[in-house]
Amino acid sequence: MKQFPSLTRSAKSVRVAFLTKWDPLDPHSWSGTMRSMYLALGRRGLSVTALGPVHSGARLALRCGDAVVRALLGKSYDYRHNLWVAREYAFRFGRKLARGAFDAIFAPAASTEVSLLETHLPIVYLSDILFPDYRDYYPQCSNLLHFSAAEVERVEETAMRKASAFICPSDWVAGRAARTYGLPPERIHVLPFGANLQWTPSYEEATRKKDMGVCRLLLLGRNWQRKGGPIAFEALKLLLEAGIDADLTVCGCVPPAGVSHPKLTVIPFLSKRDPAQVDRLANLLRTSTFLVLPTQAEAFGIVFCEASAFGLPSIARNTGGVGGVVKDGVNGYKIAQEAGADAYARAIMDLWRDRDRYHSLCVSSRRLYDSSLNWDAWGRGAQAVLEGVADRLSTGGAMPGIRIQ
Repeated sequence: MKQFPSLTRSAKSVRVAFLTKWDPLDPHSWSGTMRSMYLALGRRGLSVTALGPVHSGARLALRCGDAVVRALLGKSYDYRHNLWVAREYAFRFGRKLARGAFDAIFAPAASTEVSLLETHLPIVYLSDILFPDYRDYYPQCSNLLHFSAAEVERVEETAMRKASAFICPSDWVAGRAARTYGLPPERIHVLPFGANLQWTPSYEEATRKKDMGVCRLLLLGRNWQRKGGPIAFEALKLLLEAGIDADLTVCGCVPPAGVSHPKLTVIPFLSKRDPAQVDRLANLLRTSTFLVLPTQAEAFGIVFCEASAFGLPSIARNTGGVGGVVKDGVNGYKIAQEAGADAYARAIMDLWRDRDRYHSLCVSSRRLYDSSLNWDAWGRGAQAVLEGVADRLSTGGAMPGIRIQ
């Protein structure tokens, strides 16, 4: 088990078990979100101990089974959320908890890990999307076998029953937690995520007026189709047809064969483990004019926080939890779900032709990052939640169960 090493704490510091199957210090665990949360809690003076990584043999076997089911039946089996894996995690994490002294458990994206866990400790569960919303929303979660869907529902419901508090990054998820699982408002805490960057520019650098010689569009994402690559590419061509000198950089995925253009640059992958590649990503955020993400499905969108840190406005599809991070007229604009490339091109053209309005949007993007879209702000909120559940336990306060409707 790894303990946050850099702070000296008082004897009253809340001792937090950071419970996840991942290694929270790996910059690729949940695209760096685990690491950001782990470090943010440590900076708040909490005594944070990582219980992961924990590798599951059952999960590996079921992943192979999912591939077979897809090939033979055209259906899918969710190997990430099932009772077999949950039992294995309950045993292994139970042993790790028994070897330490803790006041609370923080379980980010860990419904399977905690659903069958037996513990007297209060659990603060975090998720950016709940099963009723991600079923048939993300392609990898669609077309589930009936019994697999029922199993996932049970895992999610059981995790929510165990949670003394629930943290989520958007009102979209908070509404689902209240409607489906009956959580009272005092148990739900909406804390937007931050930017998973090792460093961010100063306010002065981020709000400096940009070079407007070329309208530089940036699309960041691992899946060309799901992240709206075809729409971004068509928007580029519409801007060029309108006489705007524009280009598009796609980073993180590769367009299919036949998608090419002299104004299209493709960077298949940048690793956050490589300082040179991290610098290259930062330079893309620094020199681009717009982040364009017509994403088909998005639970939240850390990338919008990262863009805001660089004073880079976002033009994004209004879907899922995007409304929790992209605020119209503040750090970008949301485009209607049914809109096509012309709507994105119009939004970009309007801002491109009004330079004062565009610069004001860059400034307010950075201000929103400074006020709420950063991990220190998230850490303050999460600290209050964890200290609250630990205090109720230490004083013998009731930890009411969750009513499932």
